[in-house]
Amino acid sequence: MRINSCDMLQEKIPVIGTGEWQDKQCSDFKNVMAIGDIVLVREGQKAIALCEVAGDNYIDTELEKKYINRNYRRVKVLQWGTDYKQPPKRLFSQGTLSQCVDKSRPQYQYIHQWHQSILKMKEIQEIATLLEKKKNIILQGAPGTGKTYATAELALRLMGDTKTYTNHTELMEAYEKKRKEGQIEFVTFHQSMDYEDFIEGLKPVVTPRSGVIYKIQDGVFKKVCSNAYFDNFEDCWDRLLEDVADNGCLEIPLLRKGKFKVELNASGVGLKDQINPSDSTKGYTRGYSHDQMYKIYQGQNGTPKGGHDNYRKALLAYMIKEYGLKPCPLKLKEGNGVPKFVLIIDEINRGNVSKIFGELITLLEADKRKPVGEKQTNEMHPLSVKLPYSKKEFSVPSNLYIIGTMNTTDRSVGNIDYAVRRRFAFVTLKSDLEVLKRFKYEGERTRDLAMQLFEKVKKFLEQNKFDMDIDDLMVGHSYFCAKTVDDLQMKWTYEIYPLLCEYYKDGICKAKPESEMQEFIQAH
Repeated sequence: MRINSCDMLQEKIPVIGTGEWQDKQCSDFKNVMAIGDIVLVREGQKAIALCEVAGDNYIDTELEKKYINRNYRRVKVLQWGTDYKQPPKRLFSQGTLSQCVDKSRPQYQYIHQWHQSILKMKEIQEIATLLEKKKNIILQGAPGTGKTYATAELALRLMGDTKTYTNHTELMEAYEKKRKEGQIEFVTFHQSMDYEDFIEGLKPVVTPRSGVIYKIQDGVFKKVCSNAYFDNFEDCWDRLLEDVADNGCLEIPLLRKGKFKVELNASGVGLKDQINPSDSTKGYTRGYSHDQMYKIYQGQNGTPKGGHDNYRKALLAYMIKEYGLKPCPLKLKEGNGVPKFVLIIDEINRGNVSKIFGELITLLEADKRKPVGEKQTNEMHPLSVKLPYSKKEFSVPSNLYIIGTMNTTDRSVGNIDYAVRRRFAFVTLKSDLEVLKRFKYEGERTRDLAMQLFEKVKKFLEQNKFDMDIDDLMVGHSYFCAKTVDDLQMKWTYEIYPLLCEYYKDGICKAKPESEMQEFIQAH
């Protein structure tokens, strides 16, 4: 009988086990392995899971019948091997249980790096849980702490992606996929950003019939809100009517062969076929009203007498292609995977947030959102406002989440006011020495020097900072990631040292970097 470690880890209470032998491995399993120890469970060279020991050794006759093993330890599964990179070939030797205590050994490094990535993802998951409840957060911190990079991880985690990405390329590929599908939007705030760019505004458009006209165009926030709603028929129908009005008529391809033309009807709120003069004696005109089109959009028959809807279906196909009309969900089941949408605002404090959001700032609050794919509860107070340009009612959907980033050391821009602050949760990302330990240097000397420089810069700032916490001020770990000593020296000369000088000029540091710091790398 073959022991299946994966099945043991999928028990109601996950366990690992071993037989009863008079050898060191069995003794270590029962007596040496301690609660809280990290254990790699593998089958040959294949990693099954990384676990944490959660209980002392015990004997269970029922488990013994299933798995043969005599001794068992309760464990907590930290992550399955399918969500992390597999170990290199022949990294681990044969044997039931081996201790990894030598930190320089590749076996220890593999397990340690995996565990560190889990701790990091646990932190990301905690932030994702906060974002789920608050709807809006700002990742703040000093330059180089990985704020922008963390937004990609956080967005994917919020959407249910449990994979641990071991390199930046894989992470960004997954991020780009979601962005291209319309679930993630990215924008950078700056001093010139305004309401018209972000929500909606009048923009010049050249048309064949009227020349230059000004049309209402949606900004990035209104677009991502529209994507988050399942039914965007109203918006697409209005855009169709606007295009017909601007151009006089539109030529619509039929689903198989041929085309037909539509123009506004007499009331201007619907469409009709453009009558061919040769057929005008028949007095026949096909109409396309809002209600008829919406019924077909919902999968119903739109004509009063149950006739064919081929022309109207062709018009819907045109709306899908030209305006991004989304397939209509006939029934939304509660908790059945309502997709989440994320708007990332980089450098959020570099724009005038109150001015950019305008009257919509109130709608950002979690309880003011319009429910999407869920029942409205007593705790919800959904609000909407009439937009100043389009005069349409607008609300923020409950499945839209906003992630902002903010540089805590940038004193050249205004602070975010209290009205905005109370609608966001703030999370500080710290400069992390563990990142330096995991970085792939080309030599131990570079690694040691990078960490020494990190500690020296941190000590200098702790001794000379004014009214800021060290976590808001400490130069980010990315500044110290350099493969060679020459690369590290360039980073010091052209990035780290000038940044410390800027701290001094901005009045957040009492002194300039000392001369021995400036010569630190050369001396080593």
